[in-house]
Amino acid sequence: DQLNALSIGHRSGNATAGGGDFLLHFRILDGDRFVLADMMGHGLGAKAAALAYAATMRTVQLMTHGDAGNFLKQLSDVLRLDHALSELLATVIVVDRKLDGTILIASAAHPMPVLVSSNGATPIDVSGPILGLFGKAEYQCVSLKPAPGERVVLVTDGVEPMWIAGGGDLPDGLVAALVTHANAPLDTAITAAEQWLVTTLGPAPRDDWTIMLLE
Repeated sequence: DQLNALSIGHRSGNATAGGGDFLLHFRILDGDRFVLADMMGHGLGAKAAALAYAATMRTVQLMTHGDAGNFLKQLSDVLRLDHALSELLATVIVVDRKLDGTILIASAAHPMPVLVSSNGATPIDVSGPILGLFGKAEYQCVSLKPAPGERVVLVTDGVEPMWIAGGGDLPDGLVAALVTHANAPLDTAITAAEQWLVTTLGPAPRDDWTIMLLE
């Protein structure tokens, strides 16, 4: 009710107890910020790493200003300076949704997001280095303004562990489920995507997975 004509669907599955995928939501000056992260590994170790990462992200969010790319840059600098945190690896994607409907996306080695409508699915080409490994790392934002009813799809690489982590596209079956239900209510679409993932990956997947739709 507070997200200004933005609807969200979010589903996930864990390989085992714990899990390293997590989502944060922040208020920013002119809208909302969503941070989706995928820690390397799974289970309780990944969960512990996720808690440390999330705490760091919340601190960086309080300390910094600017767009999604600047958030990742500042986060990378903090992680690089902390020996314990620099041992933890994660892919992260940040989406800033402005009050006028504009979306800014920045990525740290995360699978590419996709824009879905009844006309099909289009990858959003956004990339950046993994966090904490390189000094003065830069993260460029991609800007778009989806039409009413269009959906931005965010995933972690667990939706297709063999291919998408290397830069591949979303699985054809998942894309088909999303496009087929592009005009259906958001809850129907995210449920169809979840059913495809559970059917394909099984109730005990090899890796944690998350899918998120922003309409």
